[in-house]
Amino acid sequence: MTFTKMQEVIDKYLLAMAAHVVEKDSVCALCHVKWMLMEMANWGPTNHWDKLNRWLGFVQGAFWCEDVFSIEEMKTHNTVR
Repeated sequence: MTFTKMQEVIDKYLLAMAAHVVEKDSVCALCHVKWMLMEMANWGPTNHWDKLNRWLGFVQGAFWCEDVFSIEEMKTHNTVR
């Protein structure tokens, strides 16, 4: 995955999470995922590449567990065209 594609995926997921309210001190999985995505959106391509990939894996795992996206859907999100 390229950095540009990573940015596209992060933006797509932030849009999907737009309606989800992040409560202060909330412990819900999707609240944490939204916070992670907001953090990821601020990172540059060289500083945190490995961390971006790890966090994307966590985000996608949480989305699958919470039935936000299927594995098949997320495969298409990751595909560089």
